[in-house]
Amino acid sequence: MKSSFKCFSFIFLIVLICAEDTTVINTPSGPIKGLKLKYHKTGEPLYEFRGIPFAKPPIGPLRFKKTEPLEKQTEVHDGTKFGAICMQPGINFIPELTRPAMSEDCLVLNVYVPRNLNESLSVMVWIHGGGFLTGYGHQYDGGKLAMEGNVIIITINYRLGGFGYFAVGHSAARGNYGLWDQKMALQWVHDNIASFGGNPESVTVFGQSAGAAGASFQSLIPSNKGLFQRVIAQSSVVTRFTMLKDSTVEKFAAEIANKSSCPFADKKIFVDCLRQKTADEILELTNPSASMPADKMIFEGIVMPVVDHELFLEHPIKSLEDNSSDVSKFFRSLDFMAGAVSNEGSLLYMVITPSFQEYYKFNLSKGIPSKAVCDGILSPFVETWYSNNSNVTDKLCEYYSAESVVNQSLKATDSWADITFNFGINKMLEYHSGGNTYQYVVSKLSPKPFGGPPPSWFKGVGHGDELLYFFNITKFLSLDEEVILNDKDEDFEKKMISYWTSFAETGVPYAGNGSVPWKPFDINDKNYLDFDVEITQKSNYKPEILDLWSNQLPASDLGSGTSDNGQDFFINTPSGPIKGLKLNYHKTGEPLYEFRGIPFAKPPIGPLRFKKTEPLEKRKEVHDGTKFGAICMQPGINFIPELTRPAMSEDCLVLNVYVPRNLNESLSVMVWIHGGGFLTGYGHQYDGGKLAMEGNVIIVTINYRLGGFGYFAVGHSAARGNYGLWDQKMALQWVHDNIASFGGNPESVTVFGQSAGAAGASFQSFIPSNKGLFQRVIAQSSVVTRFTMLKDSTVEKFAAEIANKSSCPFADKKIFVDCLRQKTADEIIELTNPSASMPADKMIFEGIVMPVVDHELFIEHPIKSLEDNSSDVSKFFRSLDFMAGAVSNEGSLLYMVFLRKPFVTEYCHPSLETWYSNNSNVTDKLCEYYSAESVVNQSLKATDSWADITFNFGINKMLEYHSGGNTYQYVVSKLSPKPFGGPPPSWFKGVGHGDELLYFFNITKFLSLDEEVILNDKDEDFGKKMISYWTSFAETGVPYAGNGSVPWKPFDINDKNYLDFDVEITQKSNYKPEILDLWSNQLPASDLGSGTSDNGQDFFINTPSGQIKGLKLNYHKTGEPIYEFRGIPFAKPPIGPLRFKKTEPLEKRKEVHDGTKFGAICMQPGINFIPELTRPAMSEDCLVLNVYVPRNLNESLSVMVWIHGGGFLTGYGHQYDGGKLAMEGNVIIITINYRLGGFGYFAVGHSAARGNYGLWDQKMALQWVHDNIASFGGNPESVTVFGQSAGAAGASFQSLIPSNKGLFQRVIAQSSVVTRFTMLKDSTVEKFAAEIANKSSCPFADKKIFVDCLRQKTADEIIELTNPSASMPADKMIFEGIVMPVVDHELFIEHPIKSLEDNSSDVSKFFRSLDFMAGAVSNEGSLLYMVITPSFQEYYKFNLSKGIPSKAVCDGILSPFVETWYSNNSNVTDKLCEYYSAESVVNQSLKATDSWADISFNFGINKMLEYHSGGNTYQYVVSKLSPKPFGGPPPSWFKGVGHGDELLYFFNITKFLSLDEEVILNDKDEDFGKKMISYWTSFAETGVPYAGNGSVPWKPFDINDKNYLDFDVEITQKSNYKPEILDLWSNQLPASDLGSGTPDNAQGDEL
Repeated sequence: MKSSFKCFSFIFLIVLICAEDTTVINTPSGPIKGLKLKYHKTGEPLYEFRGIPFAKPPIGPLRFKKTEPLEKQTEVHDGTKFGAICMQPGINFIPELTRPAMSEDCLVLNVYVPRNLNESLSVMVWIHGGGFLTGYGHQYDGGKLAMEGNVIIITINYRLGGFGYFAVGHSAARGNYGLWDQKMALQWVHDNIASFGGNPESVTVFGQSAGAAGASFQSLIPSNKGLFQRVIAQSSVVTRFTMLKDSTVEKFAAEIANKSSCPFADKKIFVDCLRQKTADEILELTNPSASMPADKMIFEGIVMPVVDHELFLEHPIKSLEDNSSDVSKFFRSLDFMAGAVSNEGSLLYMVITPSFQEYYKFNLSKGIPSKAVCDGILSPFVETWYSNNSNVTDKLCEYYSAESVVNQSLKATDSWADITFNFGINKMLEYHSGGNTYQYVVSKLSPKPFGGPPPSWFKGVGHGDELLYFFNITKFLSLDEEVILNDKDEDFEKKMISYWTSFAETGVPYAGNGSVPWKPFDINDKNYLDFDVEITQKSNYKPEILDLWSNQLPASDLGSGTSDNGQDFFINTPSGPIKGLKLNYHKTGEPLYEFRGIPFAKPPIGPLRFKKTEPLEKRKEVHDGTKFGAICMQPGINFIPELTRPAMSEDCLVLNVYVPRNLNESLSVMVWIHGGGFLTGYGHQYDGGKLAMEGNVIIVTINYRLGGFGYFAVGHSAARGNYGLWDQKMALQWVHDNIASFGGNPESVTVFGQSAGAAGASFQSFIPSNKGLFQRVIAQSSVVTRFTMLKDSTVEKFAAEIANKSSCPFADKKIFVDCLRQKTADEIIELTNPSASMPADKMIFEGIVMPVVDHELFIEHPIKSLEDNSSDVSKFFRSLDFMAGAVSNEGSLLYMVFLRKPFVTEYCHPSLETWYSNNSNVTDKLCEYYSAESVVNQSLKATDSWADITFNFGINKMLEYHSGGNTYQYVVSKLSPKPFGGPPPSWFKGVGHGDELLYFFNITKFLSLDEEVILNDKDEDFGKKMISYWTSFAETGVPYAGNGSVPWKPFDINDKNYLDFDVEITQKSNYKPEILDLWSNQLPASDLGSGTSDNGQDFFINTPSGQIKGLKLNYHKTGEPIYEFRGIPFAKPPIGPLRFKKTEPLEKRKEVHDGTKFGAICMQPGINFIPELTRPAMSEDCLVLNVYVPRNLNESLSVMVWIHGGGFLTGYGHQYDGGKLAMEGNVIIITINYRLGGFGYFAVGHSAARGNYGLWDQKMALQWVHDNIASFGGNPESVTVFGQSAGAAGASFQSLIPSNKGLFQRVIAQSSVVTRFTMLKDSTVEKFAAEIANKSSCPFADKKIFVDCLRQKTADEIIELTNPSASMPADKMIFEGIVMPVVDHELFIEHPIKSLEDNSSDVSKFFRSLDFMAGAVSNEGSLLYMVITPSFQEYYKFNLSKGIPSKAVCDGILSPFVETWYSNNSNVTDKLCEYYSAESVVNQSLKATDSWADISFNFGINKMLEYHSGGNTYQYVVSKLSPKPFGGPPPSWFKGVGHGDELLYFFNITKFLSLDEEVILNDKDEDFGKKMISYWTSFAETGVPYAGNGSVPWKPFDINDKNYLDFDVEITQKSNYKPEILDLWSNQLPASDLGSGTPDNAQGDEL
């Protein structure tokens, strides 16, 4: 593994002295002989005791073990010679440095005592540096410091490299042996130092570089209490980047196992095997620099401490975040001094190798180019510690970039300094603040720079340059000539030593009378002493570093330490524990498990009546699954009067699971939806045991709401209907989430049903958000048809009838529905029972108990969607395997309900009246077709008519819609031994509706029969074959009944194959073609209805782009006119050769554009976190906009162009109804579509596909507005671009394109802006393009050919190839995707953030010429809980409703963020995990949302406001809680206003989110909304936000005051919003890499 510093600073020295005599002293550890020398400057005595062992030699079985104490020695130790140094590799960047002999037996220390041995002097224990890899104690001659400061100096050895830090994440080798050695040395000092004249109660641990990190680590070990009192950390401390994560520990151990040929499976055997290796072999195996690549620095290595669960129970940074922790208490109990030299980054030029220079084609002496910095340093840093987070890389490369070579080189050293030293030191001082805390900086240039003369471009004091003032670097660096200080340097040295040693003595650094006082550091003033030629007191050292690293960057992952492995095992289900029955199957005696009456949703009672299904929280108590639950409320069944039913209740949403043989398989699952005309029936009416046992599948039967409880609607959000379908959907979700616990395979689920149950299964197959819940559908005797959904007019009619019967007021729908909720269940049955008032003279063909177009499950009638192969509905349906069929005479149902003598014309007319607008031609045609002369034939024609209307035509048509998929048709022609509904009339022929059920279920129970139905052998054999076909289809998608069975050919549009289940099963084709001919060709299409739509008058206007027909509507609040012009094209359709090209203008149209209908939306995937959100038809031909004009078309109104959000991936313009904002604000609102996902942002880093097409679309829309808006009464000189989330980012991008000048004057960015993380880097562009090439099988070498190949793909294929969520892992969030803007060298010559840094750039000038408003809601992180998936929760073992644990935040969110944007920089990960951690679950969860908010929104917005400061700039925050949170009710722990919650004040979110209830604001909310609209629209009009007389004035934002308006219950003016975010991301974290644009590859194409 690679060291997090990749360079190693060893920085410790020696002093000129002359041996004169020896002396022996007695110590608790034994007698020691030492040297009595003369200090060369004064001749005074200096005692040295060298090479004193302080621990058992860590050799043999003690290798890779923590330090063991040494027993007291009886013989005199010869302390006149230094001991061996610890095993270590050579130092590449100081090749001339010579070293003493090495050995694993190296745990010795050296004591330097000034003048005499009888004092009680303060003691300073020096820990040498060297990157945990090299160095040794006596490299640093402590005599000078001892004599000049009159303190005892001790220098120690400790294990290094693999000997000191190798770990396996197991007790066999926990790591941290070097730290244990240091700790043991401190213990030895405490126990023995008094014998040398030292005071064990006044000990200071100090060190430089990795030695300072060691001192810092020791200060975070509470068991060290009493061993020392003070710490001085010179040029390093513990940071987020100085400890390995668990995963890295495991990775490096596995690599060593591979290289060593030691077996890895058993960790103890593995470690024992390594103990047999020689020391040199261990050096070779664990040396991180052995295979240093030429093209990048290495930032993580084997030689680093770990969380070992002994010294450190958790990462100490995490402990420091908790002031009550023992770690924090101990640390703050110590006196602490820390600091740095002015340019710690000198270490960088020491470790840059010739191969690195050759790779990046530069000469270090001339300077370090930006590419080497970004690609070779920062990018691998982010890869290591920030999960390769390209946002972080972009940020860092931007921050550490400069134009001139000199400045760029200094920026390079700054990056190294900040990453490795500065930020961590500043943060550690903050942790200690409130204690006795001191900071310093050394700014005085060294007379002898450490590492030799620096390059000419270098400026500042380099890493280790202060050491010559404390130690003799002549010996340290093996120099030819002694370093002799001049008088000024000598004086400077004395002052430094005085400050250091006085601190060691008293805790207060002081250099004597006349010296500069050193003020303590505190969190506010941040005082420090600047050691320059003139020592001065200063404050707030490099605040920009803290701002960058704390505010602008995410925290890196801290990890959780390495623990021993263990096995946990639970018998349970995700929904809670369940008790079931183990029965014996009556035929074979084999086990059959039944789990009955399992609740799968909240009881739909009280306020949940007439609402969509709500999920049930996990139960703690065991559910008793030995009893069936209540059935759903339903009337009696007139045509089966003998049927008895269990107890009914509205609390009925339960299911039953039947498992064959054992619970440890992974069986296919079949979910049965019962029939009953949407009115009656229940799950356990169907005993699933037979089908489970005979077919070896798991059967699930479900209840769902029926009748009025399941389908009552009012054409309004107060009661949308379709509750029964929502119940079915929720049951399927429960099965998906829980069935594995029963031995079921959630990836092999079939939904099946009969009659209305088959229609239910069919409806479920048209709901794209069901994707993944099931894979197959079997529809027995019904499907969705043109006749199975109510029309809008009928919904209104039935609702009015119920209002009349119920005496509930009807004018206000919400009050009406609330009134019905007060009725008893029996009253609801009576009010909504369609058979209660059945007329004597006609059949009823539309009833209360039918699904509707509810604008949530169904935006339009699904049949209409099926007609469009590009619709989400059609795509999802055809992605499923589908089987459908009928019995030979489905019309048997007619005689069950027909109470009079059969005569077709008696019901023919009413059916046509309902569905064909009483079209007499249709009536005549049907009555003729279904007529015959004889009574018998006429009766059969009557059943045919019923069968065809209700079943046959719809089934045949549905098979045609699915044709081309995996499609199968059947017909059952074999007569039933026990007809459903009893013996048929004598004239009836064929197999009746439901007659096949006895082959699958026990109909004895089903029909409450007196005698059990026993099948004869032939019927039994027939039933087994049916079951085999059905269950094999459920398992594989191919129906098959075993060897010798009749093959079942798929249905296709030409052959129309079907299997005929007669006495002899046979393959046939083209079932009843005459039905299709009649209903498809000879009759007109019936009315599908389309849900509730606005009524309006057509209206025409002329525009420069052509004539447009629009709608003149009435605003619902005032009745005033509002004009809508919908779906207006503003660009050429980006199809065919224009796919992946920038937008092209549209020529003027000659024909009138029909602007009364919205256009298609742009291609996009589904939205996982709002699965119920349905969408209109999609198309690549989608570049349209919508215009909303208030009151009249003859004004010159200001214009606001809305760019929708959706993560650059989803959304569309007319999702946002602009009418409210237009009318309330008296402005023209325009909403636009633009290309999304891969269609909008796919790039290849070449002119063949530059990317940013979505941004070009937005730009073209703005051009269209500028050119045309005057025709609508708009002022083209007063245009505001605004948006929310990714739409705000879009508006922000447009504000950074100078060629947009004149197209708009103002920008409002709601909850997003352009940040360092919103553009892909070149390398990522190339990477994603290569991945797509691989998946698409398109040739990649020539980019033009590659892109042309992709243009041949279908739109669906492009979605699949470029959908970033298609392969979303369970264990982490994804922070970079194909669907992001890029530096395309046309819209953006460079990253716009880089341009903004230069006030003279055109980008900056244009941006600051605009009026700019930006802001956020108080907790933007709500988006996090919306996108957290069940699989993510399952992976990290938490329930989102209870909270988000730290491990999920660190490992699943922050770590991948850092990996993506900060080159996996563990320092950043550590920092972020520390910052966004808290103790309580609630606070931790809120920290999680904070992290998401800061990463995605807050920091970027604050930074953008700073860039604009000095212009006309306004900031806001929305703190008032929303009456209807976006995305539904938040978890109970959530606090604040969530992402998108402000939208309801501007738009109608009822339509936007397809909500059950219309969001009606109370008076206070209404008033609040009006104020927001006033501020927004007045800003759009004048550039100054103002809400009228008496409103709170809104002060502009400026860089100093940072004013903002807080939209809380009381709107107030505040300042300096969340400064800690800016501090974290700007100062405490490195800047991410901005990238450098995508150049063309050498294919002869110029930019």
